[in-house]
Amino acid sequence: MQFNLDDDVKFILEQLNRNGKGFLVGGAVRDKILNKDPGDYDFATDIEYSELKRIFAGYNPLSLIHISE
Repeated sequence: MQFNLDDDVKFILEQLNRNGKGFLVGGAVRDKILNKDPGDYDFATDIEYSELKRIFAGYNPLSLIHISE
């Protein structure tokens, strides 16, 4: 199944998959399946926290990205 994603979401997924594995998860997937507009997006990855900080250090706005250890 493929979804139309906005440019910020595509960028994040591209960066995650360029540096490891990245997945769109959670309610956004459900909303897309139901043809609804997600309020937010959650990502899962196998990339270490310190590497995520490096990868997204120049990405603006950082407020779109919340990294949990």
